[in-house]
Amino acid sequence: MARIDPRTARSRGFVEPARRPGALMQLMLFVWFLVRFVVAGALTAAFLGLVALIWFGVTMPEAPDEPEAKTDAIVVLTGPGGRLEPAYALLQKGLSNRMFVTGVYQRLSKPELLKLLGDPPPELAARIELGYRALHTRGNAGETAAWFNSQNMKSMRLVTGNYHMRRSVLLFRRALPDARILAHPVPRKGLGPRDWWTQKEGARDLALELGKLFAAFFYIPVGS
Repeated sequence: MARIDPRTARSRGFVEPARRPGALMQLMLFVWFLVRFVVAGALTAAFLGLVALIWFGVTMPEAPDEPEAKTDAIVVLTGPGGRLEPAYALLQKGLSNRMFVTGVYQRLSKPELLKLLGDPPPELAARIELGYRALHTRGNAGETAAWFNSQNMKSMRLVTGNYHMRRSVLLFRRALPDARILAHPVPRKGLGPRDWWTQKEGARDLALELGKLFAAFFYIPVGS
């Protein structure tokens, strides 16, 4: 058979078969594909995480549910941001006859806690009860559920930080599916919907809380 001139092979419909890359070249191409895949995945995850953080920050709850509604109990979770005083103010206002403080530090006695509230009169002090067993939000929900059910209650007003409210409501409603739970968020300085992004600490705390909310949603235990 006559040999075909390579210069005229394409015009006559003949194409030389592509040469298969060597083993080293195939390995390099595979590694390059993995690098691009990982980088693209990381950039996508970072973008989605940023979008989620912005949504979480700007939609933080600010206003309480049904601010004038009465409930069987006021439940306040200990933590930063000055939560005790707003909860006590609700008790003073007569929105409930009982106040339960969950997650109290083991060495903090009730008289010491009452001093933080300005030494309430005996009739109000008698309505305040403390829970010492909870070490994290999941524990708060479990400790409160045991107390709440033992009192045959039906409704509560849940007081905690605004950034912490979504996860708290999620866990409390799991622990008390039949209870009526009204959210009462307490604003924390530097962690409001309009200023959380202005300081590094606020953005960091909000990102941590978003991660904990994600973990709680998928029943992944977290440490706080």
